[in-house]
Amino acid sequence: MGKENVTQEAGIRGFPTQGREEFIGMPDVFFSQYIGFAMPFGVPGRLWFESQGLKALVNMVRGDYVLNAGYEFNNRPSYGRHGSSFSRGSFTFNGQYTGNSFADYLLGLVASTSRNFPLQTFGVSDSPYSALNFQDFWKVTPMKPRR
Repeated sequence: MGKENVTQEAGIRGFPTQGREEFIGMPDVFFSQYIGFAMPFGVPGRLWFESQGLKALVNMVRGDYVLNAGYEFNNRPSYGRHGSSFSRGSFTFNGQYTGNSFADYLLGLVASTSRNFPLQTFGVSDSPYSALNFQDFWKVTPMKPRR
């Protein structure tokens, strides 16, 4: 990915590389009557996240009574960066000129084309979560039988 600008090498104009240097390569080609070819969505791409957390628990035992208390905090910032949809260009052939979409492709008669800018780094820098919890137990001990 991103090694050769085959769209430019093929002489197809209107798809500038500036700002898309990492996202050059084979464009997506779609046919209305046949299976086309395309790179997977967002290639090349990267998604990542961090996880920061803290958990504290306290237990108190008094005879048959137990009290648990706790606090939890975590933060999970997540980020992504990928080529988005059609960062290398997209060509659609529907047969509107010859009646056959593949014949239109061979003749270079495009029905529609599109291209967009790759997405820059995006995501959530802070995603905090915190919680308090309390739980108590009262243990009932059965009475011992009398003798």
